[in-house]
Amino acid sequence: MAAEKFDIEAVRRDRNNNENEGLADSLKTLLQNIEANKAALLAKGSDSGRNRLSPTTTR
Repeated sequence: MAAEKFDIEAVRRDRNNNENEGLADSLKTLLQNIEANKAALLAKGSDSGRNRLSPTTTR
């Protein structure tokens, strides 16, 4: 699922406009989208984390 389809913009808009009922609805939708795509999100996060550090990285 593309990032824009998670509808984060609706959450931001409702929060910025103090639309409490709208915020509750948009957060519910966002959380449902996250839950429905949890496996893909975890896989994507796991892949990007592996690419950041190499075994030869020193501090």
